Amino acid sequence: MFKKLISIGLASFFLIWVMVAVSNVHAQDKPEPDKPADAKSTDYYLKDVNSNNVEETLIDFTQFETLVGKDYVSKKVYKPDQQRNKPYKDRDIKNKDQIDPKTLAPVFNITAEDLQYKNWTVELNSSSNSVHNRRWSYAKKVTLIKPYQGERVSKEDKGGLRKGIGHGAYVLGARIHFPKNHYNAYAKISPPFELRAYDEDGRVVPRQKEGKFIGIIDNVGEIKKITLDVSGRNFRNGVAVRLKDNTDTVKEYFMGYVYFANWRRLTWNNPNYITSVDHRTLFRVPLYPMEIPHVKFDSLIVYRPGQFGQFEGGDFVIYFRKIDMWFDYAVAPTWFDDLDIDDELQWKILTKRAAEQKRKEELKFREQIELRRQEAQKMGSNVEKKDIAEKDDKKSDAGDKGTETTKDDKKTE
Repeated sequence: MFKKLISIGLASFFLIWVMVAVSNVHAQDKPEPDKPADAKSTDYYLKDVNSNNVEETLIDFTQFETLVGKDYVSKKVYKPDQQRNKPYKDRDIKNKDQIDPKTLAPVFNITAEDLQYKNWTVELNSSSNSVHNRRWSYAKKVTLIKPYQGERVSKEDKGGLRKGIGHGAYVLGARIHFPKNHYNAYAKISPPFELRAYDEDGRVVPRQKEGKFIGIIDNVGEIKKITLDVSGRNFRNGVAVRLKDNTDTVKEYFMGYVYFANWRRLTWNNPNYITSVDHRTLFRVPLYPMEIPHVKFDSLIVYRPGQFGQFEGGDFVIYFRKIDMWFDYAVAPTWFDDLDIDDELQWKILTKRAAEQKRKEELKFREQIELRRQEAQKMGSNVEKKDIAEKDDKKSDAGDKGTETTKDDKKTE
């Protein structure tokens, strides 16, 4: 009797073990209802908590000149200026497009042509800002002579470094003439005018699809990391990115050194960024009528160290492709979907505030444009072409490669 009980127990245990094993096999073969059959388990379960899911391109230097001339931007942000060279006495004081009725100052518009790379400025620090160094420091549009022949970009690598860099593409290039003395120096590469954050209707530019990739990102909270695609020439110089927020506060992010040849991706990682919700300090952010934060591109900084013999004076060239950002939203995009009242439609507080900010931007831009125009008039025919490199290239093609430039350099020195 005892032997029969033991046999029945062993048989039952074996049967249960077989049933569990078979069910596990079927569970592995059958994908979960909410999970794609070809999804990787780790990536799938982390997709909602991945700290890299908010990624945008701040400025794409391979498209910038083209995008600022597109329909929305050219009509609402950087409009054509047909009154640029019109004398003040010939302007109609009753026309607000020619004379500002509040200040009676002539009206000027920043155009897409003003923002071309040949008009960008390279400003050296005060101790390096000699006439010779300033003359041979400038930016220009650089065309690639061949596509990159390195690693192949996979279909999954949508943000690949080499994607979009092909024959005929252009990037931002800068030539900087640093002093040959043993002290630290730096150069600031920036547009001739501050990039506009608001269009003529008072809206933040990137809220329109056509306003993206030209230097402004909206709804930016804490920044996790910033990447810069840069091509170096084995110099021990450092590179930094400066950004300006909606409160006009400029912050600098040091990206690293360009002690390499060809293209690399430099990365700034926020050391204070917390990826876990459990470890963060939770608080409520005041909403309307507070403005949703935005950031915009201010400038690129190139540092030349002058200590311990690790420096190179004279000419230095560098190229930039784009700046990407990973960040948290300042305000969750889904928050607006839960509201049953359109605050701005009722009160117009942000619209009036944005219009006032836009007016302040215009006043500052107009003053710069007027000063530049007057300086060009005073110089007359003595104004030198901005892109000196094109003149040098033509001389090189004619067989006078570098001859006159060398003479000018010697005379100036």
